[in-house]
Amino acid sequence: MQEADDELAAALEKANPQDTVNWFGSDRLLPYHLAVIISHESMHIGQIIAFCYALGIKIPEFVTNNWALSGD
Repeated sequence: MQEADDELAAALEKANPQDTVNWFGSDRLLPYHLAVIISHESMHIGQIIAFCYALGIKIPEFVTNNWALSGD
């Protein structure tokens, strides 16, 4: 995981915040695109946590470690 984090950090350091990404026919600045991706990922983590609580199962370790949860 650290290797992936390092690669992402290196890519972000080289990125130009004025670069755009085509979003369904509209150009959006790179920071907007990244913020939406992060927000979307957070929503999915929230869904995983909610399902685990609802089903009474242990929250996956990668979630508890990355989101500072007890896992209970």
